[in-house]
Amino acid sequence: MGFYRQINGSAAGIRDSLTGLLALRSADEAEQAYWGLENWVVAQGTVYSSAEPTIAVLMASFLDDRIEPIKISALDLIYQVPTGAANESSTEVGNEGLIDRCRD
Repeated sequence: MGFYRQINGSAAGIRDSLTGLLALRSADEAEQAYWGLENWVVAQGTVYSSAEPTIAVLMASFLDDRIEPIKISALDLIYQVPTGAANESSTEVGNEGLIDRCRD
């Protein structure tokens, strides 16, 4: 597994946040989990490299039955990434295609 970044450095904790989001049982929990991920994967239109594996997991989650709030939160996150711009630290290390890879 590669090294992915989020707003404050390593994105190692995002796996637990994604797992938590996908296991939720209520709309309140889904909203809270969404903001926990949104602020680390894409913040104020800036997309971090952690978006790439996050998008892959969120897209795959639609293969299973999920409660509607999880699907809405997933779609909200999925929308934020291709409409944002890659973080400068991502493009400085040759990751200019981050947004395009997330769209694919």
